[in-house]
Amino acid sequence: MINESEISSPRVRRKRLAKRTAILDAAMDLIEDKGLEGLTLQDVAAAMDFAPAALYRYFPSKDALVGELQRRVVEQFGEYVSAARLWAKQAAKERRLSTSAARLLPLVAIAGFYREFAGRNEARFGLIASSLGDPRKLIDDDQARRVLGEATPIFEAVAADVAAAQRAKVLRDGDPFLRAVSFWAALHGVMQLRKLSRLDPKRLAIEPLADELVRGLLRGWGATRVGVGKAQAAAADLEWDALAALVESEGEET
Repeated sequence: MINESEISSPRVRRKRLAKRTAILDAAMDLIEDKGLEGLTLQDVAAAMDFAPAALYRYFPSKDALVGELQRRVVEQFGEYVSAARLWAKQAAKERRLSTSAARLLPLVAIAGFYREFAGRNEARFGLIASSLGDPRKLIDDDQARRVLGEATPIFEAVAADVAAAQRAKVLRDGDPFLRAVSFWAALHGVMQLRKLSRLDPKRLAIEPLADELVRGLLRGWGATRVGVGKAQAAAADLEWDALAALVESEGEET
């Protein structure tokens, strides 16, 4: 039996956290190989060289493990979104963009990064898709609420960019949060076409589909054609690999 005073000691807590992180990494590797539906606690335990029962000391159920994986991926994606927003703010100043293009650039940059994230991290994107977009009940409600709690600040950050564009009269007035969620939901739908894109890459390429979607949404909310065009041209210069590397390196330091 585990002594409660031992659990509360900093050294034991650090070791336990490190072990949980290793378990999550092993589970993510298995998902990349077999998909989420092929993940079993027995396989995770084997990958960690654990007896199956030992895994329950760290995660009481598969729901708890999958929920924590989803939460971690959404948290990481939130860091990417923050980096893309910061890049957009700096790029707008350096390039002396017009008010219209500058206010739209964060939204365009976030959309572009989501497209890149989905293409380069299919397993992680799949976890976001299953946690926020799959109508099936894949994890229990408590775990799902934790994932939503991690996603809500991302929606709020995008909503803040929408609100800033509305205050600057770049977009017509509307509910910023509803627009932020709609923006993500529409983009997410395009990302789900990736399988079809492989079958007809000429007409169903993801990048032009996503660009057309963003143009349509922003124009529908009142943005000018010129403002959207300049924002998309500026976002095309964002170095996605460098941005991702920056986020990853900052994550390793914390």
